[in-house]
Amino acid sequence: ILNYKEEGVSTSGWSFQKLTDRYVVALAHLRVGNKDFIYAGLDDGEIKLLKRSGTDRYQTEVRMPPDQKPAFRLGQSISSSTVLYVDEAGWVQERTFGTNEAVGMSRMTRGQSVKTEDRDGDGFPEVIVQTPSGEEVWNSRNEKINL
Repeated sequence: ILNYKEEGVSTSGWSFQKLTDRYVVALAHLRVGNKDFIYAGLDDGEIKLLKRSGTDRYQTEVRMPPDQKPAFRLGQSISSSTVLYVDEAGWVQERTFGTNEAVGMSRMTRGQSVKTEDRDGDGFPEVIVQTPSGEEVWNSRNEKINL
């Protein structure tokens, strides 16, 4: 992973160690409380949660299918925050970074992909599940809603 400023200049202090025989398949910036986390999903399913310097910030046992783009519900801490994805059987899974427990949306619906965005403007992101027949929208209480 390389890190550049807007101007195209390398970010000073960035020290991510090059991976051997593995590669990053998904990147995301997460802000939890006053801390930044760089989510790096690897081709073997491992998840790295990095500091802004590129070094490890938090260890998690959660593993993700490498062909899935992750979605997130951020909590009070990174350990209570969750990652959502569609598993190999097509079920939406939601796992806490801290305990790797299946919570929330886990096995409530099937889909092809999942994302989060505030569709109704209430300040809380809804979970959007893409299914073969269209979109399903789920609120923060994991209730299917029509928008």
